[in-house]
Amino acid sequence: MVQKRMPDTLVKHIEIDKNNHQKRQGLSICLKGSPQSICIYWDSVFMSCGEDCQEETIAAHICCIAREALIVTINKDMITKWEKAKYRVFKKVVNYKRNQERLQKVLHKKYLDLAEVYYLRVPLSEKGWGTCEISLPLLEKWHIQKEELIEQVNANMEQEGYQMMQIQQYLTNHKISIEGEGDIPCYLILNQRMEFAAGVITHPQIMKRFMEQIGSDGYLLPSSIDEFLVVPALQGISPDALSAMVQEVNQTVLSPGSFLSDHVYYCHKETGEVEIC
Repeated sequence: MVQKRMPDTLVKHIEIDKNNHQKRQGLSICLKGSPQSICIYWDSVFMSCGEDCQEETIAAHICCIAREALIVTINKDMITKWEKAKYRVFKKVVNYKRNQERLQKVLHKKYLDLAEVYYLRVPLSEKGWGTCEISLPLLEKWHIQKEELIEQVNANMEQEGYQMMQIQQYLTNHKISIEGEGDIPCYLILNQRMEFAAGVITHPQIMKRFMEQIGSDGYLLPSSIDEFLVVPALQGISPDALSAMVQEVNQTVLSPGSFLSDHVYYCHKETGEVEIC
């Protein structure tokens, strides 16, 4: 039905591998004669339209999204030319063991039980961005070595607006209320985009500043691939209890696609270096 409504496009069903062996199904839609395409996933469609929505309504919704997105023209140089792309390369972290097959296809670096994955942000419109994980062929097209990429990624992260704030302040800023407050201060590491902020633990200079901010070493609790919680390493705090809490949240609250690790990490104030507890 989508193809009939948009005869100037090619529509096909897709299944994409995501984080932690998760797969998302949907449609790939591209203009005929153009390499530019858009992926629209069924779960997002049903979230917007409802599970019981009529087929015609779903098709109309998909066509509306696709036409708006396909109007945007992507400058190929922003992807293929290093000088155009270099200020938009960043990194995220994923669980190494759960993503070994996927990691074979992209540039990465093992970090403890995690893997650094490097990606390029591509502007799709004034309101949105897309991401593209960096592969060896793209690195070769840029005519650079992996070391230069990593150096640029770390420099870009310094400009990304990473911050650490008390969790209560974060909840207040976002008008979220919870009952009771703990006696132990807890902090949240995030960035301006609220996306893939967990990758900052591989950046010792930034982590050192965060530990200086709390005045001690810190326990790092993986909240998801997007965030870390920080608890000061104070006397009386049990790493085993923190680890049990992380595992319970991962099993009962967190979606499989957002899972990062069951481990708690320890960050040293003097160096910003991180290790598994």
